[in-house]
Amino acid sequence: MRIWKKWFTLAELVVIMAVPLMLWTAGGVSMWNSSSDSRNTKRVSDLSQVSCAITTENAQGTPLRSFVVENNNSKISKISLAGYNAQVLDDYIYSVGSPNYTALWVKSDDFLDPSWKEYVLAITTKRGGKYEVSASMENGNWNLSPKVVWTYYSRDNKEYSYDNITDVDYENNLIVITDMTANYFKKWDFITNGRSFTQVKKVSNDGLTLTVDSVEGFSSSDVLNIVYSESEWLIDAYDTFVSGKVVVDWWDDLPYYY
Repeated sequence: MRIWKKWFTLAELVVIMAVPLMLWTAGGVSMWNSSSDSRNTKRVSDLSQVSCAITTENAQGTPLRSFVVENNNSKISKISLAGYNAQVLDDYIYSVGSPNYTALWVKSDDFLDPSWKEYVLAITTKRGGKYEVSASMENGNWNLSPKVVWTYYSRDNKEYSYDNITDVDYENNLIVITDMTANYFKKWDFITNGRSFTQVKKVSNDGLTLTVDSVEGFSSSDVLNIVYSESEWLIDAYDTFVSGKVVVDWWDDLPYYY
């Protein structure tokens, strides 16, 4: 009987070790791409669930600002809320930070970004309670882009260029507007007809009657608008494809540093 050698030669050992290494390297690239898709899927799911929790708990009476743990490493940049800019926004109007999972009644460990960074939540109470929650998404070649889920929509002071005042009550400081502009104007907005401006103190339930500081200089058939355009986003990125109205860590151009 032929007796087989009991020991491998050095060349044979090199081949045996090299083949699994090559397979692992090839599979690792594919696995990394697949993993980034999985991480992005989790981020989108987390943002959706946080958004639903905010809506649910707020409807049950929890104040919106309770859902934010403010982050001193974040900043407000180029934000305008129909008359308020970044320098004068205060805690009663605007908050930014990480979600307060205790107030949302969810387990915080289940809602961490796969990179172990906190998601970013921005809330304004000026617009009847609006918010955005954001994550940094992997989009290949080590590039990142923001993903924002929101109820906040900006308003442009150039949007209404036709006559939208139907009546002015000079005795009670009331301005009545058309159905087409109902619910466009909000409490505390600074509004103008191009000649005079005033501030909205109250909006009727149907959104058609505005109680203002003064109606002096306003008349029916005027064009009424907000004084200042609002920023496009509460959270966004300075990005080639996205205009920059941001709340970000100062060293980075995403909702949080990745």
